Amino acid sequence: FPLRFGRPGPPGLGHRVLDQPDAAGQTRASPASLGPNTGAMRRSNAVRSAEDTFLLGLRSYEDQDYGEGALLFRIAADLGHAKAQGLLACCYFDGRGVSQDHAMAARTYHLAADQGLAGAQAVLGDCYNNGLGVS
Repeated sequence: FPLRFGRPGPPGLGHRVLDQPDAAGQTRASPASLGPNTGAMRRSNAVRSAEDTFLLGLRSYEDQDYGEGALLFRIAADLGHAKAQGLLACCYFDGRGVSQDHAMAARTYHLAADQGLAGAQAVLGDCYNNGLGVS
């Protein structure tokens, strides 16, 4: 999905149907099937997988609970989830749910870019072109 420079992220991404088996034959849950939309419940469910944690964070973010979204993106990002890294970088760039920190945003975009996330690669290039968070 395309990450947007200086924007809060992709609208509607959390509404995709993700109940289809992946390449390994495992089924991923859609956001609606992940249970109640409360912070404590989302955190307790976050141990399911990096993908499920990312989806919970995306749901929080779309509900404008940016702090909870950033927390869940951080958990999934620490597990190596590229999209979570990209959206966590957006949070840092815009100061949504975390303190605005362009240097941390650039570092986090770099993690996602290294995994081949094209949107993160483009935004990281913009960071370098504009001298935001990089030296």
